[in-house]
Amino acid sequence: MPHSPTPSASPADRPRGLQRLVLAVEGMSCEACVRHVTQALAGQPSVTGVVVDLAAARATLEHDPDRAPLAALVAALDAEGYAARALPA
Repeated sequence: MPHSPTPSASPADRPRGLQRLVLAVEGMSCEACVRHVTQALAGQPSVTGVVVDLAAARATLEHDPDRAPLAALVAALDAEGYAARALPA
């Protein structure tokens, strides 16, 4: 199921309230991990787009912090066995 807008959208193109967030994700080792992380984040009601980069160990997403705090996203990944922390966007 596609999620729009994509995290590459410029700030002017983002719907009001959405913010670009970059997470460092520890514990990913394969494409299955990428799918798990993508699904865990995309399943959060505040997330409208997510791209996970295995080589960089990062997830870049668009999310509405008014709908869910960063801690909820980190907790969703923790529940899947991945440690995450926010990076400067």
